[in-house]
Amino acid sequence: MATWRQFERQALDLISRIPPGRVSSYGRIAACIPPPPGMDPNGYRRIAARKVGTALRNLGRQSARADSAELPSVPWHRVLNYRGCSSLDGQAADLQRALLEAEGVSFDDSGCVDMARFAWDFSEEGGAQGQDPAP
Repeated sequence: MATWRQFERQALDLISRIPPGRVSSYGRIAACIPPPPGMDPNGYRRIAARKVGTALRNLGRQSARADSAELPSVPWHRVLNYRGCSSLDGQAADLQRALLEAEGVSFDDSGCVDMARFAWDFSEEGGAQGQDPAP
């Protein structure tokens, strides 16, 4: 039976596959991971994107406590909300934007990325599973 810990590993694996200069959303990543057996698909869809955010937050907590060389290299900055905007605040949002701009990702006047132009389609690599990505 799949667990939320397995979900987190799958989410981090997908995030690690987003190439430089491309982004994805919490929802697109979650849509690539099937719901745990026995879980209501509608209930899963309501919480899965938030669980991707939790996986990233937990990774940050782990890296603060552990030897970061043992943790997977995850380009956390390539994950945005469904509108293409950062879900972070303050210095973290500034760092995310700077990292993305250094990779060639541009932002509009409202501080969002054009998802039609920069969003990574996991089917391009042939390795995603689960449902069709959501916007």
